[in-house]
Amino acid sequence: METDTTESKTTGLAAAFENLIGARRESNGVVIFNPKEWPKFMVIVLALLIGYYLFNIIMSLADFNNYDFIFGVLFLLLFTLGPVIWAIYKLIRDRNDYVKIEGHLLTYKDNALTGEIDLNTVVSIGGKKNIRFDLVDQTYVIIKLSEMNFNEADRNALVKEIQLRLTKHA
Repeated sequence: METDTTESKTTGLAAAFENLIGARRESNGVVIFNPKEWPKFMVIVLALLIGYYLFNIIMSLADFNNYDFIFGVLFLLLFTLGPVIWAIYKLIRDRNDYVKIEGHLLTYKDNALTGEIDLNTVVSIGGKKNIRFDLVDQTYVIIKLSEMNFNEADRNALVKEIQLRLTKHA
């Protein structure tokens, strides 16, 4: 069974919230960053509920002429159902993506793309949405966190963990 042994500096409600949303898990010295999908699922459900509520309002107004009704339905389809379908696609596409750090070896899975990086060969890391690893042999590897359901807090925690490992191996 996997346990979460992260040393958090937050307490109380903030710590409980961080545990529900945070992506970092540690078990037997292996750190795995696997973003949770449920917050994105809740946003999808909320958007569908709002769309359903607004559709019922449109249907209940009897004084709408035909053009107003069509505009209201098209507006809901475009700005509610369209983003929900896109979010569901991204949620399914990006689920079970992870970054795993075990000692000096970093492995990742992004959809069908998997890879390994030996942290002993990393010269520097950088990037805003994604992480770019500059390697000793003048090549680089980019992990596209923006396509892996990582939010900003998860990305920052991952970068911090990698930098900690890099200083240990330097």
